[in-house]
Amino acid sequence: MHTHKQAVFIGDVHGRHHWESVVKTWLEPADQIVFLGDYFDSHDLNMTTYRIESNFRNILKLKRQHPDKVRLHLGNHDFYYLYNNPNYIGSGYHEEVAPAWHHLLVKNLDLFRLTSRFDSTLASHAGFTNWWFNEFKKTYEQRTRQTFDTDNLVPVLNSFLTQKVPDPLTDLIATVGLKRGGVSPSGGPIWCDQRELELDPLKGFNQTVGHTPQMGGQYTQSLCTGGEWLTFNDIGESPIRQPFVLLYNNAD
Repeated sequence: MHTHKQAVFIGDVHGRHHWESVVKTWLEPADQIVFLGDYFDSHDLNMTTYRIESNFRNILKLKRQHPDKVRLHLGNHDFYYLYNNPNYIGSGYHEEVAPAWHHLLVKNLDLFRLTSRFDSTLASHAGFTNWWFNEFKKTYEQRTRQTFDTDNLVPVLNSFLTQKVPDPLTDLIATVGLKRGGVSPSGGPIWCDQRELELDPLKGFNQTVGHTPQMGGQYTQSLCTGGEWLTFNDIGESPIRQPFVLLYNNAD
């Protein structure tokens, strides 16, 4: 009898400890605990940088203790500390601790990724649109003379975390769409807005993301016209009552 594996998703953290209850419940039965990014910054004025960093270090400790079971993705609020590039800075940026957080991310960069694939479901911080995929494909193939398609999307994007200096490809990863105040038709996989993703989801894939806060304290789902299911896991300031659990066979 075939038994599916289980992946459990945790949306944006932003210094909060709501992830701990999910880990307590799911660490043993689940095959993967998947964090979708945004460990830093907060819209909560009472959230100190000390608390944010302490919480982040606890997540790093969890990853080191369970390297094959826990996946850590980067979000837009993490990406700009990684590169310390002013062009990547968004709301809530803490200039006074940016060098320390940059060092912390660089030191532990081997623990992170930008995207994962579970069968036909892509996991990332914000999601992939067809527009962004085609722009990245064109730029990547021009610069590398190598083929880029959906089969190598995950390894190619994750390889960019070894890129120490921003370039046109990391700029595309960090591009901001019109719905978030940028100039592109949609944001990249760390910035794509829910409205942009629902209008132009990457064909042939379901997606599970964070980034856009949901109302009601639980994840929401959308069924797009092409048949793609989108799951949004950023529950804002609410406790995680029930995380999204995905059944899968193979993960990349």
